[in-house]
Amino acid sequence: MTYREDVFLEVLQPPWFQRAREVAMLADGDLYGALSKVLRCCCRVEGIEDPSAHAAAFAYSAVPENGGYYAEFWTEWDIASRVWIPLKTDWLPFHTRHAMPFLQAHASLAMVNHLKRTERRASSVASTSVTADGLPPWLGAAHSRRQSAHASADSEAR
Repeated sequence: MTYREDVFLEVLQPPWFQRAREVAMLADGDLYGALSKVLRCCCRVEGIEDPSAHAAAFAYSAVPENGGYYAEFWTEWDIASRVWIPLKTDWLPFHTRHAMPFLQAHASLAMVNHLKRTERRASSVASTSVTADGLPPWLGAAHSRRQSAHASADSEAR
């Protein structure tokens, strides 16, 4: 997929990408590593990482000789999309219109899942926490205070 002047187009793979696929096939099948070798640059990654769920990342590399940028959208399961942005002037619009919303959506999912896990933990602690007499701790303490108050009031009345 290619992004040019705010439009996504399908075009033939550029020669550097074809070369990277060949290198990956000859080596260990790692396209990511092959792209780094062919492009002679390191990949930069921006992402959301929640160890329990919904990890996502946006990875990109500069293509040498004014070739723009190559970007990948990653999820915890697979590469969601690969995009070549051949014009450097399209980089900022692409990044703000597509990469940032992708990361923000995954950050929101991670936050919602974190809050749900926290809520489940809190509700399970509240529902399983009981004292020896089978009463919740907060009720048991209140019940004990009332019994003490009644006992002391009874003893004073005599």
